[in-house]
Amino acid sequence: MVPSVFNMRLKDINHISPPIFGVPPMEGTPLPPAFKQGEDVFLEVHLRLDDKPITIDNWDLSAILKQNKYAECPLWTGILNNGIYEGKDGKTEGCYEIIIPSSVTSDLKMGTYWLDIKGHQKLGKSDGIRDFTMVFLTQPITIDYSPSSPNPGKALNSQTEEGTYPQTFDTRRA
Repeated sequence: MVPSVFNMRLKDINHISPPIFGVPPMEGTPLPPAFKQGEDVFLEVHLRLDDKPITIDNWDLSAILKQNKYAECPLWTGILNNGIYEGKDGKTEGCYEIIIPSSVTSDLKMGTYWLDIKGHQKLGKSDGIRDFTMVFLTQPITIDYSPSSPNPGKALNSQTEEGTYPQTFDTRRA
């Protein structure tokens, strides 16, 4: 007996162990952490390099909040004990808390910002010939408005209108 085309079932692509080419996975990309305008931003990060924890004995750490991923002008910079703090228990090496104060977030407009954790290796602590400066973490964060935001005026005119029309040219003035 030959199976009929009408009796065949298609495979359930969501429950197959090998992925099918061209079908996106079900998980999706996790959203960046969201905070409200005017509240403190608390982030806990674990920093490691080559399976070794990043410690303040060997590295000078700084946290940089930027408008976008490639911006050169920081909106806020935090250093050790002024924005970057060792973990709560103090026993876990490489665990740090990043705290962006509410005075900074109250001046931000709604949108996505980028937080970089940068480290500069202290002089003489390098395993090699020279000391390193590198970015350990690049994390997007989202700032949203709430009815109790301290600067409700920033919510007004927060959208910019950009057209994609071609540039107009007046032939009478040419």
